[in-house]
Amino acid sequence: IQQGKGASRSSRDFARKPFSVAADLYIEERMPHVAERTTQLEKERLKPLKAFFGEKPVLRIKAEDIASYQKHRTAEG
Repeated sequence: IQQGKGASRSSRDFARKPFSVAADLYIEERMPHVAERTTQLEKERLKPLKAFFGEKPVLRIKAEDIASYQKHRTAEG
């Protein structure tokens, strides 16, 4: 599992996608299962994350990146 051999092909493909693309796919896949307002809220909440992580592949986002994002958001107020 640590070597990534336990992941399905679709999971590996998703992890390689840029964060902004993966976020859009996540929203799209959830749309049939959640209320319209939930989709709107999730899109709004993803905006700053998409701006920060942008084209960085999901697979490359580490704990340090998340800590940097948190510091960035705190500094913004």
